[in-house]
Amino acid sequence: MESQDDLQFKKLIGGAKLLIIDEAQRVKNIGLNMKIIHDNIPGVKVIATGSSCFDLASDIKESMAGRDFRFQLHPFSIQEISQKISLIDITQNIQDYLVYGSYPDVINSNDNEFKEEFLANLVDNYLFKDMLEFDLVKKSSKLVELLRYLAYCIGSEVTANSLANRLELGKETVEKYLDLLEQCFIIKIIRPYNKKIINEVKHPFKVYFWDLGIRNALLENFTDFLTF
Repeated sequence: MESQDDLQFKKLIGGAKLLIIDEAQRVKNIGLNMKIIHDNIPGVKVIATGSSCFDLASDIKESMAGRDFRFQLHPFSIQEISQKISLIDITQNIQDYLVYGSYPDVINSNDNEFKEEFLANLVDNYLFKDMLEFDLVKKSSKLVELLRYLAYCIGSEVTANSLANRLELGKETVEKYLDLLEQCFIIKIIRPYNKKIINEVKHPFKVYFWDLGIRNALLENFTDFLTF
C-alpha cells in the first residue's frame, strides 16, 4: 500500500465494500493511503487494526482527522468473562485472574506454564516493540527499569521527580515515558482530584496496570497472591 494513486487502489479493491488492514501502523504512508481511499472510493469501509501504538504515528493522526471512528480493545473484563464462564467458577478462580490477568489466550488456557510463557513472550517481544520502532524511546533499559519499579509500587503514591531521581533520568524524560506507557494502555495513571487542574499535575499520583498478568510478567513473579 505504498502507492498514493487512487486508481491503483480502485483496481486493488475492485468491487469489495470492506477492506481490512491488519497491523496498519506498520504500513508505509498508511494514514495518507486510508485518506485517499475514504475520499475517492465511495462505499468502501476500511477497518484498520493495529497495536496500542497505532495513534503514535503522526501520519495517521494528521491524515485521518475527522474521517475515522476509533475503538479500543482492552483485556477481558469480568463481565465479559462471565459470558463464557459461570460467576461461581469466576469467584472460585478469581486469584488466577489476579495473577495471570485476562488476555484472551490466558483466559482460554488452563495451563499455568503456558500462561507464564505467553505473558513473558508478550513482554519481551511486543510490549516495547512499537515505541522502539517509532524511535520514541532512546533508553529502552531505563524504560524497563521504570516499568518494573512501577510494578513493585503499584497503587502507591509517586511523583515524576521521585521516579527521575531513582532512575537517574531527567524529569521530562520520565514524564514522556509515563505518557507513552499510558497511551499504549500498559499503565493507567490516577491523579488526585483538584478543582484546579494544574494542582492535579503537581501532586503525587498512583499508577496501575491495565493487566495484572503483564505486571507480574515484568516482575517475573507469578506467585499466588494468597501466599504473599
